[in-house]
Amino acid sequence: MLDAYGGVVICSNGCYKSLHNFTYLKASLFEADLSAAADAIIFVDQTPALFCADGPYIRTKDVFNGEPVYVQLRSDQVAAFSKCLLDNSKNKALIQRLKESAPNAHKFGRENERQPRILVKSTDGWCIQSVTGYRGGKDNGNSGHCGFHVLCFKDDGKSLCFKSMPSDWIQPPIMQPCQGKRISYKHAMFLKDSQFFFDVGSRLVVISSHMKGTEYKPNPMRNQQFHTDGPLEYAAIWDKDSNLILTGDPNDFQALPVPDPDTCSRSALMAFFSQTILGTASQSSQSLKVHIPLGCCCLFRFDWLHHGWKCMHPTIADKLLVHFRAHFYLLRGSLRELPMVDFESVLEFLSSLSLHPHLSDAARLLMLDNLQTFVPYAEMTASSNDYSLLPLNDVAKNRQYTLFATQSALDNAIAKMLPLQNK
Repeated sequence: MLDAYGGVVICSNGCYKSLHNFTYLKASLFEADLSAAADAIIFVDQTPALFCADGPYIRTKDVFNGEPVYVQLRSDQVAAFSKCLLDNSKNKALIQRLKESAPNAHKFGRENERQPRILVKSTDGWCIQSVTGYRGGKDNGNSGHCGFHVLCFKDDGKSLCFKSMPSDWIQPPIMQPCQGKRISYKHAMFLKDSQFFFDVGSRLVVISSHMKGTEYKPNPMRNQQFHTDGPLEYAAIWDKDSNLILTGDPNDFQALPVPDPDTCSRSALMAFFSQTILGTASQSSQSLKVHIPLGCCCLFRFDWLHHGWKCMHPTIADKLLVHFRAHFYLLRGSLRELPMVDFESVLEFLSSLSLHPHLSDAARLLMLDNLQTFVPYAEMTASSNDYSLLPLNDVAKNRQYTLFATQSALDNAIAKMLPLQNK
């Protein structure tokens, strides 16, 4: 059954000699095409709110499938863009419309800014996608399928939006009807020689911030909080088959059922160093140790309550027995069970994945940036009516987990399972 999984590799901190981030290459930033008024701005309206796709889109000098690429103008960019417009009554009305319709990058209370949407030509219409999934660039012909997208305005007049994904996630998404509209604005008048650049572009690159001298030394591993690698709740925008419900409330969270062990997503933690240990919840407040033999991995469900165990030499504090804990995620097809905090993160993950097999290092980092772990409690002894803050034992009880009482009971259970690892 493993051939049905997709994999993602992550590592705990403490093993890196440099820190990395990602940004858009300056030379690739989208530049507005202000050469002519006709079709310089397209307004998108009445699309499902989940996609954050409504608003003004500005024509750029990038071309995909023979047509200009349009980039969504954010509310914080309206003032700068307005300086490119002539001072007349029509443009004043346009500026007011831009202010009223341009979206906020922090919509839905996200901690991080969402990526702007772009409007690109497809083989049979126009598609809206995150800039993350853009397959074009300034150095190629920019043609073919646009990749992962959330909306499509067909040449026959139909409007479609994202519904789900096929079993092969690098294939085009499954769509459903919607009421979205695309309206061209033909009366914008621009100042001669004016320019406007967006802060996103066609090429995402890795940037590095190197450490100095003694900072190269790996940090000791710390005891982690108890957590699960996947969510225990899901937003009420998904049905049980991971089809998107357009009328669902992204802030209405419901308990995720305990997964089928034969079909669920899994995490594998690998022991590249001796004394690699995971802690697991017990019937008391004590954490029990799961020792992972050198060269082996511990395979577990995403909803397992566990933590990484601090591992230090018993007498020499500077001697590190474990430098990092490497993870491998085995993802099955359930979108609502992905280890991501919100719908926007899911879209960004799928947008990056659609670039396969041409994923850049920066796109890979962006994929990892969207993965999260989940802490379903405040403290071991905490008490609250909020499910996310329930004591750990209550979480286990609500989900009908069986917890071991003692370390010896856990060791005996593992010993009985080890002979099965080669079968």
